[in-house]
Amino acid sequence: MTFFRKATTAAALIATAAALSAAATGAASAATCKKVKLQVLNSTGSSIRLVDIDYYDASTRKWRSEPTVNRVLDPGERHGDVRNLERVGGHSVKVRAKYQVKHNGRWRLAGNYAETNLKNCAEGKTYRVIVE
Repeated sequence: MTFFRKATTAAALIATAAALSAAATGAASAATCKKVKLQVLNSTGSSIRLVDIDYYDASTRKWRSEPTVNRVLDPGERHGDVRNLERVGGHSVKVRAKYQVKHNGRWRLAGNYAETNLKNCAEGKTYRVIVE
């Protein structure tokens, strides 16, 4: 091989490796938004029952569910959890909490929602849903 051919081959290999590395980094960041802190604060004057937490991926316009155990939050009580949000790393995301209130001593089946504003999802980001 001539010097020119070796240099061209080496340059092509370096360019290919750089492109593959950039593609892998982009795919990884879009795959999962890790260690996201989800918090729900009950700022109503009565107890609520938290029944679900969802997150919205603005780039695909889809809500995805984060399973949660039904939990009663007294007035002023906060519930927090750390989760990995799938397929939204680096995307704009908002979080909503579905909750129920008591009516005549029974939990109303119809759900109510409270949600955050859109924020760019990044590792360790905190989303606070305030139920008012």
